Amino acid sequence: MIGMKKSLFFLFILSILVLKAQNFALPYSASLASHNGYFYEYSPQCRQAKWVAYKLRGMDVKKPLNPEIKFFNDAKLPANAIGNEDFIQRAFTAGHLKPSGDSRACPEDMHDAYLFANICPMKPTFDQFTWNILENTVRSWAYIYDSIFVISGPVFKDPEKIDTIGLHNIPVPDYFFKAVLVYNGIDMDAIGYIVPNVDTKDFTKLGPITIDSLEKFTGLDLFYLMPEYLEVHLESKINPLFWQGQNNSYTLKQSMRRREIQCLTVDALDNRCSRLTPSLNGFCHLHGGDAAK
Repeated sequence: MIGMKKSLFFLFILSILVLKAQNFALPYSASLASHNGYFYEYSPQCRQAKWVAYKLRGMDVKKPLNPEIKFFNDAKLPANAIGNEDFIQRAFTAGHLKPSGDSRACPEDMHDAYLFANICPMKPTFDQFTWNILENTVRSWAYIYDSIFVISGPVFKDPEKIDTIGLHNIPVPDYFFKAVLVYNGIDMDAIGYIVPNVDTKDFTKLGPITIDSLEKFTGLDLFYLMPEYLEVHLESKINPLFWQGQNNSYTLKQSMRRREIQCLTVDALDNRCSRLTPSLNGFCHLHGGDAAK
């Protein structure tokens, strides 16, 4: 009984704190900017986004709005920033930091997902396979937890050996990172990824890391406005089982009647799988559905 009271008290406190989560689910930034659906920081040195951050809701990833598949030069960026003219040779793809599959909430969000403030040069196989797998995984978490916070961005580790592309000689990132925070009132955890920007289909490149390790690698201060005791708790450890279904959100939804939805999987061409699924993670049986659990 005492243990139950403690758990209820913890959830009560967490539900209060979650109301403030939007305020600290951003990296530290000296020049914060925004478009519809996301915040970002532009890097004058690399002439592309330093990071993009946004809140992703479960209802957003279920929306039927189709992607535009048309990129737009960004009037908010300098004249020498990344743009359409840097991808004429198509040796690299214009890769999204916030994917169009996460931008179905409204037409304005979808349009702004194709602004170059949200774009970095990616190796074709990386963008179409490795990064796409990670994007789909994050999409399933938004469906399970109802809302999550996502930060993505490029990493440059060796300026002297870096490739450049296009008219503006835009540097090509060596790596890309993604940080995900769950803070929904009944669950709280965080996880990070660093993935090499190389043409490979190696799933081992998707191993999770702690937020502390991610911050050390990128030089960014992620979730920096979070209360210190929560920051220490969330950023210093990693709990893979939490992200595999051992959490309160998953348990509660498992006890309720399941309604079939369209599979959340989006392929490299932004086509969404048409199959219906009752799986809690939103995937059909061909894309990792968990309906049998």
